[in-house]
Parts: sequence; structure tokens; C-alpha cells
Amino acid sequence: MNKISHTLCPDKLCGSSDAYTEYSAGGKCYSCGRWFPHEKSLKPCSNSKTEKMCYKFTIELPDSAKAYLYQFGINDSQIEEFDIVYEETSQRIKLGPQLRAFQKNRKPKSITIETPERLTWIGRHLTRRGPVVLVEDFISAIKVSKAYMVVCLFGTHLNKKKLQELITSPHATEYLIWLDPDSPGVKAAKELKTRLSAWKRTSIVYSKKDPKEYTTEEIYRLCKIHSAL
Repeated sequence: MNKISHTLCPDKLCGSSDAYTEYSAGGKCYSCGRWFPHEKSLKPCSNSKTEKMCYKFTIELPDSAKAYLYQFGINDSQIEEFDIVYEETSQRIKLGPQLRAFQKNRKPKSITIETPERLTWIGRHLTRRGPVVLVEDFISAIKVSKAYMVVCLFGTHLNKKKLQELITSPHATEYLIWLDPDSPGVKAAKELKTRLSAWKRTSIVYSKKDPKEYTTEEIYRLCKIHSAL
């Protein structure tokens, strides 16, 4: 997708005046993290030799894709709010800059189709300061955002530029790192804590399941417990 311009975020609740970027198939606000697909460009196709796939987006999600989202408590209103669309060629759903498989044992689970320069912040709490939770995936970010401000890393890697964004953020009073409880997630959480703790209070949230598998009440309780550590 080719970047076109910067302008005011269409979401009035966000209020950002310089973080919204237009692409050929839609727009992305790198302040609130929302993706706004262009209705007239839901099926973009590039003839560029550098494009490995012709992406065909539609707002009509298959029942199996909806069922996948519903199991994590993501409802139709949130599907619309966070602009979750279906990509027909790869048969995956678009979650932010990634295409995510919803079929069991489908490999790879995620395909990155954009590389955002800035972090994806989610939450209506961005008008005030408070704890910020760092998670791996977009569904976990949506779930946790009901209770806390969230940064979705879309993986476990954080480059120096995005690390600096966390360090200088006016929103965060502390960071709670809540990555998936597998070996890569646990290792990455410890490394990220080491990099962040010199600048801001930082804790790791330990759990037996991914953040997206907990209820809002459980998310709040787990974060509260680990914030005190």
C-alpha cells in the first residue's frame, strides 16, 4: 500500500491532527491505532513487481471468522469499530497491519502487510495519564483496552524508535508487559522489561493464558496484582 498524506484522524474521540496516514486501500491513525478502509477501494490490486499478493478486502466476514472473534468476546460492534475486514486471497482477517488466520492450525498465523512507523495505541483513556499494557496481538489489545490503555506490538520485537516512543509517552505512568505465556513471549517480556525499567516503572504480567482469553474483570485483576509487584 502506498502512503498518500497526513491529516486529521476521522475519529473525533481521538483528536489527533497529524497522526492519520492515507494509503491506497484506506487510512491508519497511528495515535489511536484505528484502520479506516476505503469503501471504494475494498479490493485493491497492485501490478507492482514488489507486491507478492493481490489483496482483496471485504467488510463481509465469513461465519467461521466471526465465530473465531466471538470466542474471545469480540462482538459485531467492535468488529466495525476496529475495522476488522476479510482478505479473500489469503482467507484471513485483517487486524491492524497484519492478516490473521482464524482457521485451526493454519500456518503462518500472521502475515504482516504494513510496517507502521509508530506504535499502535488503543483505548479511550488516552486523554489522561495512567498504566499502559503492552500486548502481542490485536485481539488481546481490544480485550485489554476495555480496562487499560494498550500498546499492541504485533509480535515481540520493539525497535529503538518505538522504544523511544514508549519512554517519552505523555500517557504512561507505568508499563505492564503482558505477552503470550509461551517461551518466546516470556523471553521477550523479560528483555523488554530490562530495556524499559531504566526509564519508567515496568512490570510483567504473568498468566497461564493469552490476554485475549480473559474477561475484562480478570484482566483488571491480573494487571492490578502485577502492578503492585
